[in-house]
Amino acid sequence: RASLIERGTDNLEAYHLLLKARHHMIDFWEPGFVAAHECLEKAIELDPNYAQAFSVLSENYMLRSIFGSMPGSEALPLARSTALRALEIDSSLGEAHRGLAIYHAWYEYDWEAALAEIHLGLQKSPQSVWTHFYHAGILATMRRGDAMVTAFLPALELDPLNPIIAAHHSLFLFYSGRNDEAETASRKGLELFPDY
Repeated sequence: RASLIERGTDNLEAYHLLLKARHHMIDFWEPGFVAAHECLEKAIELDPNYAQAFSVLSENYMLRSIFGSMPGSEALPLARSTALRALEIDSSLGEAHRGLAIYHAWYEYDWEAALAEIHLGLQKSPQSVWTHFYHAGILATMRRGDAMVTAFLPALELDPLNPIIAAHHSLFLFYSGRNDEAETASRKGLELFPDY
């Protein structure tokens, strides 16, 4: 019988730790990143072949470098090694390519390698909101305005009630010089999330 949710592990406690880690990471602040890291380390201890836990750990390192709680010179190589470990365990895991793409883009400044990895991630996991999100982020860094907005739209379609996605919709429009549309998107975001 097929499972409705792909856990990636038979260890229910490890799976619950992964869910807790994702919950801790959602607010994008250091105490949450640290709590998530602890959950993921425990999940990996319980199941050393839990590819999704390695993939989320890669994302955790990446976010810590973006938000400045860990130096990029330390965090991004760790993001790369944990993403590679995830793919070594499960080569079909599209989300793990996200960590490699960020490493190539924001550590090595190898834009073509970054785009190749993010496209692999999208090919393997087309429903991954965050892979679409970071695809747009890489294109933003490359100053590809219209391509960035187009790449971001699937994230907005997949998760329109996520305040982070709503906020970045207006930012990506602004970065591409579409100021009127950015203002409209900002107002819509404020209506949906007045406290964000």
